[in-house]
Amino acid sequence: MSAVYRFFGLALIASATCTPLLAAEPDRTVEIIVGASPGGGFDRTARAMERVLEEGIVNQPIKVTNQPGAGGAVALASMNRHPGNMHYISITSPNILTDELRGMSPLKFDSMTPIATLVSEYLCFAVSTKSKITTAAELVASLQNNPEELHFGFATTPGNHNHVAFAQLAEVVGFDVMKPKTVVFKGASEAVTALLGQHIDFSIAPVASFAEYVRSGDVRCLAVSAPERMGGAMAAVPTWTEIGYNVVYGPFRGVIGPRDLSADQIAYWEESLKKMSESDAWEKEIVDNYWSANFKGHAETLKYLSTERDVLKASLTTLKLLK
Repeated sequence: MSAVYRFFGLALIASATCTPLLAAEPDRTVEIIVGASPGGGFDRTARAMERVLEEGIVNQPIKVTNQPGAGGAVALASMNRHPGNMHYISITSPNILTDELRGMSPLKFDSMTPIATLVSEYLCFAVSTKSKITTAAELVASLQNNPEELHFGFATTPGNHNHVAFAQLAEVVGFDVMKPKTVVFKGASEAVTALLGQHIDFSIAPVASFAEYVRSGDVRCLAVSAPERMGGAMAAVPTWTEIGYNVVYGPFRGVIGPRDLSADQIAYWEESLKKMSESDAWEKEIVDNYWSANFKGHAETLKYLSTERDVLKASLTTLKLLK
């Protein structure tokens, strides 16, 4: 071999070894592990992500798996058994903070990899249309005067965002949160079924959980926890602020990965979720699900979770759920 050919051969080898590796990206099916039954807020978020991400943002199939239990802690523990594996992600909410504060889960948010915050999801305080309670003012009066006669039901675990909203109303209005008989369901669909059957007197859940039943005339949404009136089936529903009570609460929905994800893996998911959040398809999901856009990347989400933990600790104290 001539010196010239040897030179070009060595140059090609050197060039190959200096070529930067491609950024991390999935090379097989991505699994979104959902910590609740189908039909609730966790599930709606995951299935909306599945629909939009598969439209050319993630070039691999996406599968949603429901693993309900312990307010989402079962799903998070399952996901976290895949350290450094970007093919497993989960939906997160304030539960990730309240479960840890209550000692219900050994997992702290920083023992996993928070990737992004996607939306805020406001809550509906609802009764059956067969209920004697027909307005938010009547519900407040019942909670103040005869709370022990009321049955309150929600999903999925004590101290979650639905329960926290109840505590925030109690702090503003002034009633004992311990006196209503409280039933906790595994999923929002079960809570709605109980409300329709009048097995409970009122419930709190994300607006989308009740929207179709409001449209059908089976459920009456007394008030929403949004800062201003919402659209669609909720257009005629007042906010708590309108009624005179400063209760504004929109729990977040976000995406979290297992521990030990690399910087490249985090960057891939952060960029993909940002593209998703800016797409027309995601905007439609936001409208259809009564969400409020609230995208935050990895670093901002970490800061937000640290601050939100202190806020939720105060509400859990009101609910007498801290050990």
